[in-house]
Amino acid sequence: MTKTPTPVKRTRPGAQATIDLKVVEGMAGVGATNVEIADFLGLNEGTIRKRCGDTLTKARASLKTRLRQAQLKAALGGNPALLIWLGKQMLGQSDQSKLDLTSAGHQIVTPPILWSDQIPSE
Repeated sequence: MTKTPTPVKRTRPGAQATIDLKVVEGMAGVGATNVEIADFLGLNEGTIRKRCGDTLTKARASLKTRLRQAQLKAALGGNPALLIWLGKQMLGQSDQSKLDLTSAGHQIVTPPILWSDQIPSE
């Protein structure tokens, strides 16, 4: 049976808990929410948010950077889905081509396509 770690240490009742910032950084760095981190440490989510805000922000920024690097590596390695998605996200590309059917404020009219039996004889 595994024991649950007890990373929170209090010296006297009402004293501030000691928070292991390496644990907070590690958990936030793999995408854990504030609630998950607080539950793991046996603390209130507000305590984690207030006392570890900078650590949470830096760890999550690092996660985003690592994820972006992995996506670019996979895309540049030939993953067509990622190439398309990143092109849309980063380069503003889209699947739809935009065709402007106006010329100097006048609409261009295209004649209808006629079947061979609809073509007038001369």
